[in-house]
Order: sequence, then C-alpha cells, then structure tokens
Amino acid sequence: MAQNVVMKTSAALSSRRLAVAALGVLAFATAPRADAGARPESLMSGLWVWKPMYVSDLAKQDEMLAFCQRQGFNRLLIQVPWVKGTAQIVHPKPGEAPPDGAALKPQISYAEQFTRLIIEAAKHGIAVEALDGAPYMGDKVHWPETLATVDAIVNFNKSLPADAKLAGLHWDIEPYVRADWKVPETRTPIELDYLQLLTDAKKKLAAAGSSMTLSVDIPMWYDNKTDAKDSCVVTFNGQTKNFHEHIQDITDYVGIMSYRQKALGPNSASAHVANEMAYAEKIGKFVVPALETIELKDTPQITFFGKDAAELLGERQKLIALMKDRPGFGGVFLHHYASVRAMLEPTTLPAK
Repeated sequence: MAQNVVMKTSAALSSRRLAVAALGVLAFATAPRADAGARPESLMSGLWVWKPMYVSDLAKQDEMLAFCQRQGFNRLLIQVPWVKGTAQIVHPKPGEAPPDGAALKPQISYAEQFTRLIIEAAKHGIAVEALDGAPYMGDKVHWPETLATVDAIVNFNKSLPADAKLAGLHWDIEPYVRADWKVPETRTPIELDYLQLLTDAKKKLAAAGSSMTLSVDIPMWYDNKTDAKDSCVVTFNGQTKNFHEHIQDITDYVGIMSYRQKALGPNSASAHVANEMAYAEKIGKFVVPALETIELKDTPQITFFGKDAAELLGERQKLIALMKDRPGFGGVFLHHYASVRAMLEPTTLPAK
C-alpha cells in the first residue's frame, strides 16, 4: 500500500514545488544547500512534533500541514513512531536505571502513514526531520540500540521517492536531566559517550551515502559552564573545549533551547545564543534558536504560554530581524506544534 501511495503522489511533486516561494512571510527554504553544514539559502521556520497521532491519523496530518502553510512553517521535526519494544529506550525518568536488554531491530510504526506525511509535506514545501531523544541514549551501553535506529531511519528514507526524502536526523537527548550529570566525576563520561555517539552516527550517514543532516538540540547554557565544580569543558579526540563546541564540530547544525520571553537585550534569546552562533560562524555552520510555548508552572518566565499570539510572533520577528544577515543564523524553531497551534489559531482546534 505504501508503494502505491508513493507512486501516485511523487509524480506531482516537482511541478507543485514551483509554488513554494509563495509560502511564508520570509520565503523560508525547505532544505539546506548541498554543502551540508552551511547556512540554509533562506531561513528555517520549524516546529517539534512529538505525538504519534500526528503521523498515524491522516486527518490530523492534513490539519497540521494546512496550519504550516497558513503560518509559514517550513520544517517539521517529527518524533519517529517506533513499534513498542523494538527501539532504544524511550524517556526513562531522571535517575532511573535504563531498562535491560538491547533492541537491535527497531521498526517504525505507521510506516505507510509516515511515508504519506513526508510526501504531502514535500508538496507544500515543508521539510521533515526524523526526531528522537531520550536522556540515556547517548551512553556507550546503548550505542548499539541507538545506532540501530539510525540504520532503520536510513533504510526507511531509501524507500521514499527521490523528491520527498527526510531532510535530516534530529536528536533531542538532554543528558543533563539525569542525576549523574550533576556529579563532575560522572558528567565527563556522559559527555564523551554522547560525543562519540554523534561521531559514529555521522559516519553511518556518510557510509550509507545519505543526504540527511545530523542535528541536535542543546540548552543555551553549556557555554556558561566553565567552573571546575560545574564544568562543560571536556577533552575529546585530543581537543579541550566546551561541550557545545565539540557538538557543533560534529553535527551539521544545532537547535538551541534559548527559551526566553524577549528576543533582544540582556537575558534574551539572542543574548543566550551569541557564543554558539559565533562559534558556528567560525567553523562554517549555523544555529537555530528556539522559543517555548508550552505551560511551565515552575518556570513561567521562559515560555510564551498564556501570552498573546502577537507577542510571540513579534518577538520571533525581532529575533529574525536582528540575526537574518548573520551567516551563523539558520532560522527559528518553536516548541511545539500543538501548543503553537493553540496560540496562533485557537478557533481551528477540534471541539473537545
């Protein structure tokens, strides 16, 4: 059935893509240039999408893509819907021991629907990245499981039509939520394992001849951790530098969780990505700052939840206006689809 979907829909992609330039306020591009790692020709406007229902339910797919068209979003970071029990560990609670066993033959749930979503997104000039993330998946003990998911995504991507491929592999691992991250003696091994995983994943993509980029999400504060008792400075492959610099060296780009309610000035989104952007420009890569929209009761000052949509869009526009000419700026992501849609278009939501 998936093959039939591909055959019926792929032929129309090239002609329909001619209309892409009309989408979005800032004429966002759908993919990076061929020289992966360089800034996109135009800016990314992206959303994280976590729930499998946006893959499995065709009506919800269409609603999401229509929303992206109306609002000018051109990139979706979509959580890969793994068949339960076949893939690497998924979101254990901080401090929990990872489950025993290794899932070395991961399978994608709703593969036909996922194929359809990627093809339909391509018709509308929207690129899709395969999203995944769990705090322990970077640990050496879990490399076989995590790298098996890379193979599964690469193989799935090979099944897609030439003009509707996944644009990249995007990891949101966040090892710092773990209790052992707080201990200097165990933080360094966590960092080194994570960096080696990124290195091996990048090699896997290259060996497979894949055009997918490798990107990861990082917090905005790695660069501030330089005190001996709370340091993110680490030696990897003979080079001593900040953790974020090693990560940027390996990946094609990073998304930065620069979660603040203002774009400009002290303690703003732009201020908190300055070091990462400067380093990206030094090595010929780019960064994508991000803004938060979900409810965070403990830290309401870092999210736009409860604010007017105009305020969110206004601060995003200020961020773009400030950075749009910087070679290290790749666009802006918003977290995440469901909450962003509720802010921007509450009247389009299904009745409860």
